[in-house]
Amino acid sequence: MDIRNVPYSQIDLKKWDKCIDSSLNGTVFGYSWYLNLVCENWEAIILNDYEAIMPLPLCTFLRRPAVISPCLAPQLGVFSPRLPAPEIIDSFLSCLRSKYRFVKVGLNKYNLISDEAFKIKTGLSFNLDLIPSYTKLFHSFSRETKQIIETGRSKKYSVVKGLRLNDFIQFYRTRCVHKSKHDDKIFYNKLRRLISFTILHRIGELYGAYSPENNLSATVFIIKTRQRITFLASAMMPDNSGLLAFALLLDHLLKQFAEKDLTIDFEILPCPPKYVPRFGLYPKKREPGKSLSGLYKGFGATLFNYPIIVYNNLPVLLKTAGKVFNFGSGNTCNIYV
Repeated sequence: MDIRNVPYSQIDLKKWDKCIDSSLNGTVFGYSWYLNLVCENWEAIILNDYEAIMPLPLCTFLRRPAVISPCLAPQLGVFSPRLPAPEIIDSFLSCLRSKYRFVKVGLNKYNLISDEAFKIKTGLSFNLDLIPSYTKLFHSFSRETKQIIETGRSKKYSVVKGLRLNDFIQFYRTRCVHKSKHDDKIFYNKLRRLISFTILHRIGELYGAYSPENNLSATVFIIKTRQRITFLASAMMPDNSGLLAFALLLDHLLKQFAEKDLTIDFEILPCPPKYVPRFGLYPKKREPGKSLSGLYKGFGATLFNYPIIVYNNLPVLLKTAGKVFNFGSGNTCNIYV
């Protein structure tokens, strides 16, 4: 078994993307083109002839080389056509910590970890199988969700495909607050590049939902790859107009893609909106994911957790500094929520 660290210049990108295409746990975040758009630099750990691969997003942390997931790639980890055994995962992680002294990376839900050198946190995501007809999907919605959709329809909320990029960014920006102008600039530059690239290659779409007064009230950016739709970035107004618009937008997408061999992934980025209503009720604590969870569950989506691994083997003084600075880095998004 040959597991090795490979610099970007030596990665065979065709073999890499072929591995992601054939992986049972493949996501859009693992494709080379996606990593090129959202990472400053990246390299990889590869098993044999691309039998299993793990992207490593590189950055500097306290002037030391580190591996930290970008905000726009929350789920990475080990990808393989066969679900990798725990011992394979541990071998990859052992290779990772032998080279880097600081790591903070989201893996995917199929990566089972037993390496005790890593602390494990939990990320949230939801998915929904779109093979059933829309009628069957609608029956699985919660009663409250159905009522919200009917209210949105009766009040003449409308959904538009092909929202302008600048309109999306401007609206999304009003719902996000970064800790620094530097982080804000990096994040939105990457988001713009990602949206422009995917729309150009006809795999990305921007949708907007408008109130009866023709005010933009909710937006979403999706990426379509293989048998998966990734619901990547979304925002809504923090009132009932936002709730009605967002629910109607989701309903519109489920109608559009129902009865297709697709799964929709609802991602909850570590850079969420400031706050969104939870079926008319505002959460007491504005924590990432909690306000969106009720929305996605109401549409019948299934919650799953994925591991976020943290490894800190820096010298003692740098470890302390890392806690003080809250892992700040140009490759991450630190946002007040």
